[in-house]
Amino acid sequence: MSVASTVSAVSTISTLSSVSTISNSDLPLRERLERDLGHQKYTCAICMDTIKRHQLIWSCRECFVVLHLFCMKEWIFKYLDTVTMDSLPKQARDPSKFLGYLHNQGVDSVVTKCPVCRGEQQVSTILSGCFCGHGMVNKNNKEMMEEYVHNPIAHSCGKLCGHMRGGSCTHPCNCLCHPGPCPPCSMIIELPCQCGKTKKAVRCGTDPASIHCDQVCGKLLDCKEHTCQLVCHAGPCPSCAVPVECKCYCGAEHKTMSCGETKMAICSRNPSYEEDLVIPTVAAVQQGLINSSIYKDSVIGDLDGLSDLSDSDEETAEEKGEEKGEEK
Repeated sequence: MSVASTVSAVSTISTLSSVSTISNSDLPLRERLERDLGHQKYTCAICMDTIKRHQLIWSCRECFVVLHLFCMKEWIFKYLDTVTMDSLPKQARDPSKFLGYLHNQGVDSVVTKCPVCRGEQQVSTILSGCFCGHGMVNKNNKEMMEEYVHNPIAHSCGKLCGHMRGGSCTHPCNCLCHPGPCPPCSMIIELPCQCGKTKKAVRCGTDPASIHCDQVCGKLLDCKEHTCQLVCHAGPCPSCAVPVECKCYCGAEHKTMSCGETKMAICSRNPSYEEDLVIPTVAAVQQGLINSSIYKDSVIGDLDGLSDLSDSDEETAEEKGEEKGEEK
């Protein structure tokens, strides 16, 4: 069956290669693939023929489907981008030759999509024929093919996998070349708790947000005056809830607010404030407990304006009194 005739068929048979395993087994994907490939009961989703043990394969790193290597070469060739296809000379416009030509021209990989999951793939111009991509199985080498065919894991080259698991794990897979996803990392690492006061030895891949201790957090809150009293926790600390007595600018009104709210009030009056200049309460400035010079200019202007307005009102009242006296 040609690649062109399988384009519409692949979507309907994308799970065909694993029908026999899913229906009668609850084994993990890796074990199912090893069993079915070893028993030659696995079907290529492109040509729909059984994958034999002596045949070289290609495996998707996203959905882990296994395909005949030549079928995958035909697929890649069929959907090469126009620029790459136009760069191929006539003698290289063949599914079995184009990758070798590109490699000799210094091209390390080409972009294609998996026929089953449609995930974008960077495919090496030197295809190994195994799962890990490091084996470079030569079908013309009789000794190498003998080892390939009789390997306990069908289609494995027998070398270390070496693939990265992703996520927070930085250790390559140390299993031998295998189908399916890599197993979880077995390395033990130290991770700090959320407050940073302790470290715990955990298995690599553990979510750092799950590491806690039983100590008080103690981090400085947004008010820059009080510390967080919650037990070691994930995420940012809450806004400071310590109650403080606040006064309005003229001193006529008193109100108890949480310390964090006074900070937000300052921010709303002066959006360009600097974190290290935030003060605990407006009342503290009014009472002379904190030097008002640490305010930004716009806030000082507001305070000075209120003060000037008050003095002006007093002077106006005195002037009016003098004018009335003169009239009498």
